[in-house]
Amino acid sequence: MVNHSDDTRLIQLPVSELKIGMFVAKLDKDWLDSRFLYQGFLIENIDHIDALVEECHNVWIDPQKAKLRLSASANKSVIYKTTTKKSSDQKQNNLISRKKTNTNIQHGLPGKKSIIPKKKVIYENSRSITEESQLSFDIFNQARSSTEEVFKRVGEGNTVDLNKSKSIVRSCMESILRNPSAMMWMSKIRNANKYTAEHSLNVCVLAIAFGRNLGFTKGQLYKIGLCGLLHDVGKMRLPTNVLDKAEKLTEKEWKQIKSHAYIGGKLLESSKTDIDVIRTAYQHHERIDGTGYPKGLASQEISLYSKMISLVDSFDAMTAKRCYSDPITPSAAIREVFKCRGKQFDTELALEFIKTIGLYPPGTIVELINGYIGLVVERNDNYRHLPKVLLLKDDKSNDIEKYTLDLTLTENNVISNEFLVKKDYPDGYKNIFLKNYHHSIKKIE
Repeated sequence: MVNHSDDTRLIQLPVSELKIGMFVAKLDKDWLDSRFLYQGFLIENIDHIDALVEECHNVWIDPQKAKLRLSASANKSVIYKTTTKKSSDQKQNNLISRKKTNTNIQHGLPGKKSIIPKKKVIYENSRSITEESQLSFDIFNQARSSTEEVFKRVGEGNTVDLNKSKSIVRSCMESILRNPSAMMWMSKIRNANKYTAEHSLNVCVLAIAFGRNLGFTKGQLYKIGLCGLLHDVGKMRLPTNVLDKAEKLTEKEWKQIKSHAYIGGKLLESSKTDIDVIRTAYQHHERIDGTGYPKGLASQEISLYSKMISLVDSFDAMTAKRCYSDPITPSAAIREVFKCRGKQFDTELALEFIKTIGLYPPGTIVELINGYIGLVVERNDNYRHLPKVLLLKDDKSNDIEKYTLDLTLTENNVISNEFLVKKDYPDGYKNIFLKNYHHSIKKIE
């Protein structure tokens, strides 16, 4: 039986009637409570139907979008949480009667309670991206300079300057509480010659934004920020020729690299900082499947803060240019995080991190279906695939008068679906460098 929704474009179908080629525009639950990253996607294969069967009773399809997506989004993969393959009988049973599954089992945590605090603080943006960007530019640059000083002193044999480190975290946290997109934008501006200090500050920023999304208290946000800032401090005691080596490391050199976790933990112990900060320095390369280092800890032995920093650390490293590797796009990094959930990363936290970052974080270069190119300036909490984009070039790569477009307008047909994101790119694509566009974000209306 087919039912039409109030929006005449959408047609309600039971999942038993889904076919490859249909465009799913709406679920019978909130998108954020589902396993799907894309809030609206084309059914491209039977696995997509199987995933919908396990999540929903009914969905709404959009016949107008299906034809467009078939031709324009062939390279766009739908990401969802994979499950053990079931027999055809089991699948048919799911069509008839689907029992409610324990939330923790859905998240890959069978028999365990959620590790995320139940009592959550709800934060509202107190400033627009335009207003906060005017402050974040100076805050981030000062924090970057201070972080370099802290790490340089450690490299020279001194102890960690905790007072300066705490000041860095406080200033970043205050900006992120007002509006996280501004600092997330700044964290995308990189200097390849100052990787360790810059990476540590970026992890600090993203970790605080992550904690904000999880509903952490201000005290917890401050702590996770300090964990992020100092997690790699042990690297400053390693030989630079090993840290900056572009060729494959020898076994001895790899052991030296892995020693930074132990060295960092000891440095922080001597500085008498918070135990969670010390523990994170030791544990941020542990994996929940027990194959990490330095101790090969099991999931229950790794602290919440360490699990969070492990995620953020990996994401930022994947999207940065390293002496031995080129960066990958944010969406590719998100897919890698998703792929490694339950093995390298805690599943529940991995899914929450993806919600925090969005598919296209602020500062991401994107190409739209119509060929226009722009920069993501602000994510959308309800539609992860529909950010606000500052358009810079037309479909022939000619510079245009800059203006900002909210891609959620495609949902109501205010603007064409040709303005949906087709692909994202690393910094420098089409000679677009994020550092050259910060002045533009200040002018966004």
